[in-house]
Amino acid sequence: MNYFKNLEEEQNRLNLKSEKIELGVADDLKSEVNDAQKLLSNVDKAADDYRKLESSLARGHKDLMKVRNDMYNLAYREMQNSIKSFEKQAKDLGINPLDNKDYKQAVSIQKDLFEIVKELDTIKQYKPTL
Repeated sequence: MNYFKNLEEEQNRLNLKSEKIELGVADDLKSEVNDAQKLLSNVDKAADDYRKLESSLARGHKDLMKVRNDMYNLAYREMQNSIKSFEKQAKDLGINPLDNKDYKQAVSIQKDLFEIVKELDTIKQYKPTL
């Protein structure tokens, strides 16, 4: 009987050990599930933030290119024609165009616009992925 009693005690001890191991594994799984849920939540938030940033960047790029195109049209078309016309009329009248402050200011601003348009042309190549 003693043998069966010891065998029964050993079986109970093994069952308890098995239950503890099962509980430990279940606790590990629960912890890992919680960690995974946090990561999923974090990736969703990060992806949303990224999409908002990318959308904002695309709108900013579009707005910047509109300003660039307006500058180009003003500097290369409108101002260029006005400056050439002024120079021709000044020459016909025998006047040096550089003696006119509006002419000098127009030429200076046109030069600035040319440089800005050139700089913006490097940005123009960007293609938003939206």
